[in-house]
Amino acid sequence: MNVLIYGMLFAHSGKNFPPQPYEQHVHNVVNRSLSLFDETFAHHKNKKQVEYLRCVLSIAAEWHDFGKVMPECQKVLCQSTTSDEKMLNHVDAGVAYVWTITRNQQNVLSLRCVVDSCSP
Repeated sequence: MNVLIYGMLFAHSGKNFPPQPYEQHVHNVVNRSLSLFDETFAHHKNKKQVEYLRCVLSIAAEWHDFGKVMPECQKVLCQSTTSDEKMLNHVDAGVAYVWTITRNQQNVLSLRCVVDSCSP
């Protein structure tokens, strides 16, 4: 990918700051999501249900921006300032990947969360 700066993937283009690395963004989203989840459900009595939903959230948080690794998206995201180029719909890639690796009910719910996380 010749559009990458120093071989790095980006998750957000720079507006008034440098572009955010993809790995850092995913790490932050997963950690923040699970932290908020744990605070919210700390006293929930059904621990099995809580663990199930936590796993769903973890999968969704990890794969929500997977489509942004495509070269077409990286071309837009590696700009140090906002660009006139339009971002492609990047949601389908994460959904397709999660669906491909395992087709179970938990992942179907995660897929819905991936789609919703990137919806306006």
